[in-house]
Amino acid sequence: MRASETRDVRAVMSADLLLRIVFLVLLMWRTSGKTSKANCHISHDDLTADCSKLRLSSVPEGLPTGLQRLDLSHNLLEEIPAGSFRAYGRLRVLLLASNKIKYFHPKVFIDTPHLQELDVHDNKLSAIPDKALKPLVHLLHLDISRNVYNSFYLGRGMRALTQLRYLEIGSPNSVTLQSQDLLNIAKAPLQELRLNSGGPLRKYSSGALAPFHGLQRFASSFFVDHRPQMLPNILNDLANTPMKELRMSNLFHFMQRNISIDYFKGLASCKYLRNFTIVHFMLTEVLVENIIKNVYLSSITHFNIIKSSYSNDRPVIFQGVPGVNRTSPLRQFTLDTILHIKFSNPKFLVNFTLFPDFSHVKISGTTMNSLMCYLLLVRRLKIVDFSGNLLNGKGFWRKECNFSVIFPDTTHLILSHNKFSDLDLVSRRLHLLPSLHYVDLSYNAISEFSFCKWPTILHSLILSHNDASLSGPICLSPHLRILDMSYTLLKTLDNSFLSRVPAIQELYLQGNNIKLISPELTSSSLSKLNIQNNSVSVVFEGSFRGIKNLCSLELGHNPYFCNCDLYWFRTTFKKNVLVDWPDMYRCSYPDYLAGGKVEAFHPHLVQCDTRVLIAVTTLVTGITGALIVGLGYYFDAIWFIRMGWLWIWAKRRGYKKLESNGTFRYHAFISYSENDSSWVNDCLVPTLESLESGLRLCIHDRDFTPGEWIVDNIIQCIEQSSKTIFVLSRNFVNSEWCNYELYFAHHRTMSEREDSLVLLLLEPLPTSSVPHKFCKLRSLLGKKTYLAWPSEESKRAIFWRNLVALLNANMGSAMENAA
Repeated sequence: MRASETRDVRAVMSADLLLRIVFLVLLMWRTSGKTSKANCHISHDDLTADCSKLRLSSVPEGLPTGLQRLDLSHNLLEEIPAGSFRAYGRLRVLLLASNKIKYFHPKVFIDTPHLQELDVHDNKLSAIPDKALKPLVHLLHLDISRNVYNSFYLGRGMRALTQLRYLEIGSPNSVTLQSQDLLNIAKAPLQELRLNSGGPLRKYSSGALAPFHGLQRFASSFFVDHRPQMLPNILNDLANTPMKELRMSNLFHFMQRNISIDYFKGLASCKYLRNFTIVHFMLTEVLVENIIKNVYLSSITHFNIIKSSYSNDRPVIFQGVPGVNRTSPLRQFTLDTILHIKFSNPKFLVNFTLFPDFSHVKISGTTMNSLMCYLLLVRRLKIVDFSGNLLNGKGFWRKECNFSVIFPDTTHLILSHNKFSDLDLVSRRLHLLPSLHYVDLSYNAISEFSFCKWPTILHSLILSHNDASLSGPICLSPHLRILDMSYTLLKTLDNSFLSRVPAIQELYLQGNNIKLISPELTSSSLSKLNIQNNSVSVVFEGSFRGIKNLCSLELGHNPYFCNCDLYWFRTTFKKNVLVDWPDMYRCSYPDYLAGGKVEAFHPHLVQCDTRVLIAVTTLVTGITGALIVGLGYYFDAIWFIRMGWLWIWAKRRGYKKLESNGTFRYHAFISYSENDSSWVNDCLVPTLESLESGLRLCIHDRDFTPGEWIVDNIIQCIEQSSKTIFVLSRNFVNSEWCNYELYFAHHRTMSEREDSLVLLLLEPLPTSSVPHKFCKLRSLLGKKTYLAWPSEESKRAIFWRNLVALLNANMGSAMENAA
C-alpha cells in the first residue's frame, strides 16, 4: 500500500514538473524577440525611439506612448500583426527598412492615423500592401522599394493617400511597368517619384508616368540594355510633367557603340527640366555624344555624370546640330569619379561657344594628369574645379599650351587633392589668369613655402593639408583676405606672420603644432581666426587685444593647462567672440582636472594675481601682528619679555648663581612697597629680629650694594636669601619694582625652591588684584596659603610665632655654617 502511494506521489510530481517546463518554454517563446524601453535608445523628450539593430522579431512593448518617431530598421521582423502599434497612436515616422517582413495585417495601421513617413524598403513583401496602407490618409513619404513583389501595380487602397508627396517603389522582380500600374495615386500631389528596382526593366507602356501633374523630381535605378528603345518613351511621358530634376542610375550595364536610335531625344521635350544627373553608366564616346547633343537641345542648366566608367576608341566631338541655330542654357557641368578604361587621356572636342552660359566646370576623380590646350581658353568659366586628379605643374601648364592668358574669366580655381609640389611655379603661373580671386591648393605635395609671387588680385588662398614643417618663412601675398593653412604642421603664430598679410580678414590655422600665441599679435583687418586642434596650453594676458576687429575666434580642442597661467583667459577674456565655447575647451593638466571643461575651472584671484597676493599677504601679516601685539598686551607679554631680558642681561653681566647645596647669606629677603616702609621698618623688622636672635633679614634700604644696577641687587638678594617675604597690599600690587621682585621670586619657585615664598597680607587683598602673570601666586592666594596681619592685638602673638616658624623651616646647616 505504501509503495503504491509512493508511485502515485512521484507520478503527480513528475506531471507537475512537466507542466512547469512546458509553461516556461511557452513563456520564453512568447517573449522571445521582445524588448523594452531599456533596450532602445529613447530621446530625452520621449518623442523618439531608436530600436534598430537589436535583432527584434516583434514590435517592442513598454515604449513611451507619446512617441512620434520609431526606428525598427535592421531587425528580424517577419510580420506585423494587428495592434502592433496600438500603444503608439501619435507616431509620425515609422522606419521598418532592412527586416524580413512578408506580411502586414490589413488593420495594422488603423492605430497610427497621424503617420506621415513610412519606410519599408529592403524587406520580403510579395505584394504592395495597399489595404494596410489605406488608413494612412496623412502619409507624405512612402518607401516600399527593394522588396520581392513582381509588379509595380498599386492597388485601390492607395487612393486614400491623398497627401502623398514622395514615393519610392521597385523590386528586382518588377520588370514591367504598365500604364495602369500607378493610376491609383494619380490624384496624389506627388512631387518626387523613384523607381528603384535595381534590376532590368523589360517592358514599359507609354503613359505610365504621364499622369503626375505636380511631379518635380524623378529618379530611376533600373537598366534597359536589352530594350533601350524604351528610354525615349519614358522621357516623353516625363515631358508631360513639370519635372525639374532627373536622376538616372544604372541605365546601361554594357557598352553602347552601335546606336540606331536617339536614346535621350525626350530630354528636349522636358521643358521644365533643369538638373540632369546620370550615375553608374557604362559610357562610350557614341553615347556621350548623344547625351551632349540632347543636353544642348534641352533646357538643362546643370548636367552631372557621377561614378561611371568610360571607354573610347576616338575623341568625343560635338560642334553643334545641323540645321539648329541655338545656344544652350547649360551653366554647370560635373564629371566626378570616372573610371577610364583606356590608359590614354580621353579627348573632348566641344564647341563651347554653343554654351555661352557655361560658368562652372568640375572634373574630379578622373586620374587626369594633363589638360587639353583648348580647354584653357574657354571663356566665361567662373569656377574651375579640377580636384581629385593627378595634375601637377607640368601637366596643368603644358609647354605646348604657350598662352599668355588662360581661363580669362575664371575667378575660382580648385586644384585640391592633386600632385602639385612647386609652389613657386604655381604662384607665378597663376598670373596668367587675369580674373583669379580664389585658389585652392589643399591636399597636395607642397613642402616649400618660402618662395612665391602671388597675383595681386588673389584674395583667397587655401593651402591646407600640405607640409610646412621644414619650410622657411611662409611666402604670402599682402593682398590676401582669406588664408587657410590648417593642417600644414605650422609651429608658430607671431606678429611677423600677420605682418605679411596686412589685409587678412579670415585666417584658418587649425590642426597645426602651434604651442604659443604671441600676446603682441596685431591686425587692423582680421575678423575671423581659427586655431583649433593645436598644442596651445596657455592664452597669455593681452592676447588678441591688438586685433581690434576680431569677432569670431575658435581656440577649442587644445591641451589647456588649467593653472594660474590661464587665469586671465578664464576670468577676464570676453567669451562672446569664442564661437566654440565652452564644449570644445578641455583641461589636460593637472591630472585631477584632465578631461574636464575649462569652463569648470575657477582660479582664485588671490592665488594667481601677484599684486593681490602681496597686498593680501601684507594685510594678513599686519592683522596677525596687531593680533599678536593685542594678545601680548592683554596677557602682559611685553612685561614678561622685559623681565626675561632683564634676567638674561643680569646673568650675562657676570652674576654667579649659588649651587643648589650652597649656603644662604640671609634668612629672608623682604619685598614691600615704599608706601608700606613705615610698617616694615617700625614693626616687621624689629619684631622679627627681637624674637629670633641671629635672624638676618635683607631689605633694600639697608642691604642693597650701592653703585650696582638695581636689578642685579634684587636678583642677588633673592638668590642669597632662604626665604622671600612679600608684604602684600594694594600699594605692593601698584609698585613696579615690587612686581619685578615678585617676578624674580616667582621664577625661583618654579625653577628651584617651591617653599621659598612667604606671603604676608598687610591688608585684605582679593586674588583678582594680583596680576595674571603671577599665576602661581594667584593660586596660593586662592588656597589661603599666606599669613594675614591681624587687626586685633590679641592675635598678633600667634602671627609672629607662625612667621618665625616659617622662616626657620628647612634652614638646616646652611645658615648655621654661614653663621
